[in-house]
Amino acid sequence: AEQRLAQERSAHRLTVAAHEQRLQQWESRLDTRAKEVEEAETRLAAAKQAHQRRHAVDEDTMTRREKAANDHEAKLSHAARTQELKQLETEQMNVQAAERLKAIKADQVDLESR
Repeated sequence: AEQRLAQERSAHRLTVAAHEQRLQQWESRLDTRAKEVEEAETRLAAAKQAHQRRHAVDEDTMTRREKAANDHEAKLSHAARTQELKQLETEQMNVQAAERLKAIKADQVDLESR
């Protein structure tokens, strides 16, 4: 009976030792996995920051492009208005010249008829 009890204790110790060894292996795997997750989270955070920086640069670039386009549009609009104003001034001068010419001709006709 004592021999059987000793054998059972020995078998139990071997089982406990095997369980402890498997537990250590699982803990080691868990530690490895935790490190991998931490590294992945670090890479993800870095990728997010890089994406945000690129997005900010894109927004800044778009803002500058929009401003340049608006400035260009404003210059074109100003040039068009200036051109139109010059045409109107020319037309006005032509009308005034025509009116003066009419007045001169009318005076000339009036003088000739006297």
